Amino acid sequence: MRRLFLLSAAVLALAACDRKADAPADKASTSTEAAPAGVVLDAAGLPKVRSGLWEVTSTEDRGKTTKVEKQCVGEEGTRELREILTRRDTPECKFTQGLKAGGFVVTAVCEQGGGVKSLLTVVWHGSETAFDMKMSVGAETPQGKIDAGEIRAKGQWTGPCPAGVKPGDEIE
Repeated sequence: MRRLFLLSAAVLALAACDRKADAPADKASTSTEAAPAGVVLDAAGLPKVRSGLWEVTSTEDRGKTTKVEKQCVGEEGTRELREILTRRDTPECKFTQGLKAGGFVVTAVCEQGGGVKSLLTVVWHGSETAFDMKMSVGAETPQGKIDAGEIRAKGQWTGPCPAGVKPGDEIE
């Protein structure tokens, strides 16, 4: 299970909007704002996190469901984060990503057919060793009614991965 940076609701919300391998890379809308204090950006302009063992507490359903996970994160973990942060427009979905409101923000609006739109907003605040992420996922009907939920995740780097544990492995 890979919920460390890319929670399942975001995957589901964006599944219909999967970018094609030939999707143009120049369609992303990004801000040129300077990185907020504590946020370290890599060469691609995306938030960078430290490789090692991370403990992440996620809360769904307005605090009704809380889960704590520990996972060894390496390049594979940062690729998961990059997947959600670097989506590109498709005919069905329009994405924006960049530095806004003191953090890294991704928004998506996807046409689902029948006039229904799926909506996603991810706001990531943090540093290389800690983050706070909020995901709002919802659907808008043709009549303008919105049914939405929110997932919050807070993560903390706890140190190097234990011996014998490789990136992607979860710790019980």
